[in-house]
Amino acid sequence: MINQPTHDKGKVLDLLFCNMISVVENLVVLGKNEICSSDHFGITFSAKMKFRKKVTKRKILNYKKADWIGLNNDLKSVRWDDHLNCDAETGWFRFKKILFHHIHNRIPTITISDKDQPPWFDSDTYQLCLKKEKSTDCDSALIPLL
Repeated sequence: MINQPTHDKGKVLDLLFCNMISVVENLVVLGKNEICSSDHFGITFSAKMKFRKKVTKRKILNYKKADWIGLNNDLKSVRWDDHLNCDAETGWFRFKKILFHHIHNRIPTITISDKDQPPWFDSDTYQLCLKKEKSTDCDSALIPLL
C-alpha cells in the first residue's frame, strides 16, 4: 500500500497492513520531521468503515417507584437470628437471598436500552448536566473580555 520511501535513506521501512484494501483512504506519507524529529516519515490515512451498534436491553430496578415503607417493614419482620445463626459465608448467602427477595417484591423493574451511556447515567443525571452547562454558559457571559 505504501509505495514511496518512509525513511530518510530512501527505503520503505514503515508499513501499513490491512486485509481490506478498499477501506483505506487518503494515505499520505508525510515529510521528514513533519510529526516529530525522526529519520522515519510519518504516515496518515483514513479507514472507511461502517459499524452497526448493537443495542442491548437490560432490566434495572426503578428506585423512583419503590415501596420503601413496605420494604422496610418486610425487612423488619424477618427473624434474622434464625437465618444468620451460622458461619459467615452461609449467613451472607442467606442475607442476600432474603434481601433480594424482598427488593424484587417491592421495587419494580424497567427495561432500558443502552446507548452510549454508563448504567448510572439516568434522566436525572442528564438533567443535572444540562443545568450545569446552562449555568456555565451564564457564568462565562459575566466574565469581561479584555
